[in-house]
Amino acid sequence: MDQKEHRMESKIKKHYIEYVITTVLLLIYSMNVVYAQNETQPGVEVIGRAAKEFIRLRWAPNDPALWKRSNIYGYRLSRTTLVRDGNVLSNPEIIMLTDSALKPRPLAEWEPLVKTEPYAAVAAQALYGETFEVNGQQQGSGLQFINQAQELEQRFSYALFAADISVTVAVASGLKWEDRSVKPNEKYLYKVWSMVPSTEIVADTGYVYLGLEDYRPLPAVHDVRASFSDGQAQVSWDRSYYRDVYTGFHVDRSTDNGKSFQRATRLPIANIENKNAPDNRILVFLDSLDTNEQEYQYRVIGISPFGEAGPPSESVGGLGKKALSAQPVIKSANVYNQSSIQLTWEYPLPGEVSAFWVERANKADGIYERLHQNALTGSAVNFTDQKPIAVNYYRVIAENDDGSKAQSGAYLVQLEDTIPPSPPTGLKALIDSAGIVKLSWAENVEQDLFGYRVYRKNFRTDDFTQITQNTWRSNTFYDTININTLSKNVYYTVTAEDFHFNPSAYAPAVGLSRPDIVPPGAPVLKKAETTRAGVEISWKPSPSDDVAQYDIYRRNAGDNSWSFIASVSEATTSYTDGSIGSGAYAYEYTLVARDGGRLESRPSNPKQVTKRPSGETLVIDWLNGRANREKKEITLEWTTSATGVEKFQVYRSKDDGPFRYHASVKGGHQTFMDQHITKGNTYSYRVKAVFEKGYHSKFSEEIIIKY
Repeated sequence: MDQKEHRMESKIKKHYIEYVITTVLLLIYSMNVVYAQNETQPGVEVIGRAAKEFIRLRWAPNDPALWKRSNIYGYRLSRTTLVRDGNVLSNPEIIMLTDSALKPRPLAEWEPLVKTEPYAAVAAQALYGETFEVNGQQQGSGLQFINQAQELEQRFSYALFAADISVTVAVASGLKWEDRSVKPNEKYLYKVWSMVPSTEIVADTGYVYLGLEDYRPLPAVHDVRASFSDGQAQVSWDRSYYRDVYTGFHVDRSTDNGKSFQRATRLPIANIENKNAPDNRILVFLDSLDTNEQEYQYRVIGISPFGEAGPPSESVGGLGKKALSAQPVIKSANVYNQSSIQLTWEYPLPGEVSAFWVERANKADGIYERLHQNALTGSAVNFTDQKPIAVNYYRVIAENDDGSKAQSGAYLVQLEDTIPPSPPTGLKALIDSAGIVKLSWAENVEQDLFGYRVYRKNFRTDDFTQITQNTWRSNTFYDTININTLSKNVYYTVTAEDFHFNPSAYAPAVGLSRPDIVPPGAPVLKKAETTRAGVEISWKPSPSDDVAQYDIYRRNAGDNSWSFIASVSEATTSYTDGSIGSGAYAYEYTLVARDGGRLESRPSNPKQVTKRPSGETLVIDWLNGRANREKKEITLEWTTSATGVEKFQVYRSKDDGPFRYHASVKGGHQTFMDQHITKGNTYSYRVKAVFEKGYHSKFSEEIIIKY
């Protein structure tokens, strides 16, 4: 940087410091970041506005890095004619609006702008300053704009903010264009994109579609209000209605009853949210008045992102009000027979006051009400409250002829009180599965009510224990109880308490059952047998004392899924299943215990019962066997007239030993080769059938083979 450029930057920086620290921060002290960094795809965002004879375009990148690189590479604009005379063109006409990329002006061209446009200093410093630190802080605002670790974001935010407030800055920053070659019978799609190479940043393109027919006049700002105090006027309006229309506002002032107005705001008031304000929709302008004797009129004018001034609002006006220079002080309060209270106060400058008002509330921060309909004279020094309540907070309001007021501090007077409130009524309690209890009751109506105390016990015969450490001020209370305990119930009551700590009697207690999270123990199934009536099962009851019923289940032997059969009461220990029909079957039974909370036990041990078909031959008709010593095997063959056989089971005995299960053969086969044999032994065989329904046949006759 040569010496000339260095001197130029120094001048710009001087203006930047002057306007940013002393002016801009005063305007935007509520901003954390004017333009928050967009977490989506970097790109250019564009808006447009139709005038009567031309179209204005404004754009901005949504990413600090894209802004920085676009300041070097610039932006290009194109226009596509899509509609002419109400018809969509089959071949849209595309033209480039700029011969070269639009970029911020060089540093040398910013110096004359800085002299006439304050926000030019902000933008120039953001674009070309060696450093960019915002160290100012509005006195008493509690906010600070110091974030040296994010200098790029600061430059980006303030540069775009300045362009939003000042159309001159927007043009100089390469962020505004006016298309004056438009026609009233056409509509256009405008395209704005950054020339930053995609190898550096992949950025989205901005689009806006409009024509001259989209022209709409700017709206006037409505519902402007003004309030006046001593030497000051406060003008306010709702900014939220105009957040998509105006980026800033000017306030004009008139001292000749609205005949002529002069600008009261040196710089526009930015249309941004003040997060510290009680209502962040409202913008406020404070103006110092030269005198309280002069009437002032104010109006508000919106400024669009394109630098257009909207029509002025309706004017509002008034006079400044002379403030009181002191406040009344309550000196004493005398109580007479516990039925009236006389207050005495003083005001150090009695000539300033034209009237006094006395107000009362039942708590210091409560709602105060006037105790008399007509104002007391400015010379009054006492007032008697003929209908005091148990707890009285008084304050005295002094008022002058201009309507300015000053009030005393709150002064507490309590009457003697030995009468307790009535016990609360309508106590209700609800409990959820986690053990959270909600208590609610009707509010007491006593004027001296201070609050409530809540009590709890686990057994009906116990004494209540207070669970509120301090007086509870609401008529709703939440309690959390232990649900893993042997006590099944919990009981609550409430008392009311007045300001003299007189407790009421207990409210009628309410009881709750603790949520049950422990399932009952499993019953023990003792037997399952076939009877003439069906299958009878019996069991040993669950050891738990909260069983409400038993649920009985049945399945075919060997199946995986159970079918529900019936439910019986907790006192029942047997059940006959008469739904099985007269045919053959092989079933398994089980049951579970269920308590009143629908928790169920583990299933009992299953029991199997089998009924064989009547009138069907179940014996193996013929069984024969032969030994083949060359092949070292014994071959068995058999026949049966039975149907529905799933498999045959072969049992074998060795040398007169006991018969043991030896092998299984599929139901479609009637032969078996035993190769697990040894010479010199005698083997005996028997075969039985296992049917598809699960029951078994009788054993065949025994055959003996010596090997």
